[in-house]
Amino acid sequence: MSDESNTQKLSNETILCQDLCNQLNLSDSNQITEIIHILALNAPHILKEQDSNKNTVIHNLNTNK
Repeated sequence: MSDESNTQKLSNETILCQDLCNQLNLSDSNQITEIIHILALNAPHILKEQDSNKNTVIHNLNTNK
């Protein structure tokens, strides 16, 4: 995997983490970050690097509140 690809992946994970923390009203992102890393290793299809997927996750969070 190239450095550019790794940088983009980390950026996408950071954005997703921030969005999840905001939706869940969390001040500490460590648990969400750990969840994202576990998903990235074990279920990467869940964390596809597309905005539509991020929006789906946020929509699902809003629906489940």
